[in-house]
Amino acid sequence: MTRPELSAEAAPEFVDPASCKAWLDNVPLANVAAAQAELAAQIGEFNRLPTTPANRFAVMEHLREAVNFVQVEQAKRFSNRALPMLEPEADAFDATCALWQAMQAGYGRCLKLAEEQAADEHTGALVCQRMLAYIGLKMFHHHRAYREVPAADWRALRRAAAAALASERAFGAAARARPEAARAVAVAARSESSSRSQ
Repeated sequence: MTRPELSAEAAPEFVDPASCKAWLDNVPLANVAAAQAELAAQIGEFNRLPTTPANRFAVMEHLREAVNFVQVEQAKRFSNRALPMLEPEADAFDATCALWQAMQAGYGRCLKLAEEQAADEHTGALVCQRMLAYIGLKMFHHHRAYREVPAADWRALRRAAAAALASERAFGAAARARPEAARAVAVAARSESSSRSQ
């Protein structure tokens, strides 16, 4: 995954948790497609903003609930549908994957919190868990749409798992606090191995 370049010219609608909360209060969640587009655009812009890993992590955490809501609703438009997809279904699928990708990119920058700073055990583990979760959610929606998971996503999963495993303390906390994340990595690895052997 290629992350967007940081730029001093980035101008998202929010720059910290307080402004993010205020912005989210005005996102039209009743219009799911419009809300999804706004979230993707602003998260993409925020991902370009130079800021501290701690501030980025706090903002990403504020975004999670709204993102999860629109993603679940949009997925209803393309999940378990006959192939080939109609154009509106394919558009909804692409937009959903793009938003998962934006969240993955945001948390990817947060990995510096665990790698370069003296993050506490819980925060470092949570950053790793979030990365694994968003990669997994993107894969999950590929399966729901009867689409093959791109090789780039498998590589991203392996990199995220390696980053977690690089810190034995962080991964140990993640496995204790989120045992399903550790199981998801193992299941994904077995699934990839099985698909390659067929």
